[in-house]
Amino acid sequence: MMEDALECGWVSVRPNAFEEKDKHKFVFIVAWNEIEGKLAVTCHDRTTQRRVGSAEPELGDAPPDSSWAGLFSFQELRAAHLQLCAVNSDLEPCLPAFPEEQTVWSVLFGAPELSARHADALCFQLQVYLGHALDTCGWRILSQVLFPDSDDSEEYYESLGELRQKGFEDALQRAKTNLQQVRRVNEHLSTHPEIRLCVRPCSTKPLFR
Repeated sequence: MMEDALECGWVSVRPNAFEEKDKHKFVFIVAWNEIEGKLAVTCHDRTTQRRVGSAEPELGDAPPDSSWAGLFSFQELRAAHLQLCAVNSDLEPCLPAFPEEQTVWSVLFGAPELSARHADALCFQLQVYLGHALDTCGWRILSQVLFPDSDDSEEYYESLGELRQKGFEDALQRAKTNLQQVRRVNEHLSTHPEIRLCVRPCSTKPLFR
C-alpha cells in the first residue's frame, strides 16, 4: 500500500528527519531595511564558527555553512509564523504586531513611515521571537522555513527503493522473531515431557439410525 501511494505522488518522510544530532548556539540579528521596506534577518551558527576557526582546514574541503541571511516582508513573516505554529501551537501568541502591508490607498496617499524607534523595537521583538521559535521548533525546522535549501531534500525523504528495502528487512526480522518463538516453544515442550495435549477422541457412533 505504501509503495502504491509513493508511485501516485506521495512521499515518505524519513523517521526522525528533523532530529537534532547535537545542539548548536545560534544568534539572530534583525535590522530594518528602509530601502526595501523589509526586515533583514541574519543568523550565525556560533558553534560551527568556533569549530572552523580552531580547526586546520583540509585541502579540498568546503567550509560548512555557518551564516544565513534573508529579507522578509511582514506578510512573509506572517506566513512563516503559520508554518511554525503548525509544528507547535505554543508560538501562536508570540509573533510581534507588524504594521499592515502597503495597499492601493497607501500607494496613492502615502503610507505612514516607520519611525526609527518603532523599527528598533520591532527588530528586537522579532529577534526575541526567533529565539523562542528556535527553542520550540528546533533549528532544522526553523531553518527550512526561513532559509529553505532545495538541495538537501533527499535528507528528509525516503526513495521508493529505500522504502522497499526497509519493508523487506522488516518482514525478514518479523519472520526471524516468529521462528525464534517457535523454537523456544519446542525446546520448552521437549524439556517438559509431562506436558501433553489433551485431544478428545472422535465419536464412532453413526449419525443416523
